[in-house]
Amino acid sequence: MIRLTKLALRRPVTIILCLITIAYFGLQSVMGMKLELTPEMEMPMLIIATVYPGASPEDVTDLVTKKEEDAITSLDSVVKYLYKSVLFLLSLYVSTLQGQYQN
Repeated sequence: MIRLTKLALRRPVTIILCLITIAYFGLQSVMGMKLELTPEMEMPMLIIATVYPGASPEDVTDLVTKKEEDAITSLDSVVKYLYKSVLFLLSLYVSTLQGQYQN
């Protein structure tokens, strides 16, 4: 350890060049890495949230849920669905066959 310290004090240019070389190769490796913020994924579930401001859960069920339920059941890839109506909000959970849903 003492020898390394003496070497650094005697030859500072060598140590600086070594550090620059290490930093250069480190930056090259980081820049060369492939990074995906949104990787490709296939999920067998859809979540649909519909907001109807000022409506009661019964109004949401009568006016919104029936239309969305009819639209969802017309799809071939739907395995099952579940909905929950709360104060001015409808949450519809749809399970599909793996890889069958397309935008």
